[in-house]
Amino acid sequence: MYKTAVCVDRITVVGVLHNYSLAMIHDEFGLRLHDGAFYLDRVDDDDNTVNIAFMAEDVRRPEHWRLDFNPAHLYQQEKQILSDVIQKMDHAHFTRLDIA
Repeated sequence: MYKTAVCVDRITVVGVLHNYSLAMIHDEFGLRLHDGAFYLDRVDDDDNTVNIAFMAEDVRRPEHWRLDFNPAHLYQQEKQILSDVIQKMDHAHFTRLDIA
């Protein structure tokens, strides 16, 4: 019998963050702000900065945010940060789920 291994490779969650300014999102969740988007970074063993999550506001729908990340590469603390972000979203739902 054949065994198949499946791994979640990429998740995109969208939702509404009411009354959140860019500064509040940055301060509460610790995401780095760059060019109007937020990034969750970590420094790897070789002292390189690695982006592990990306969050951007929909330009056509204010307060609607998209969060992209790969759950397979997250440490527990990073999972908690992203979970907290998703829990703050109203109407949070998956729009993309890639498996490998």
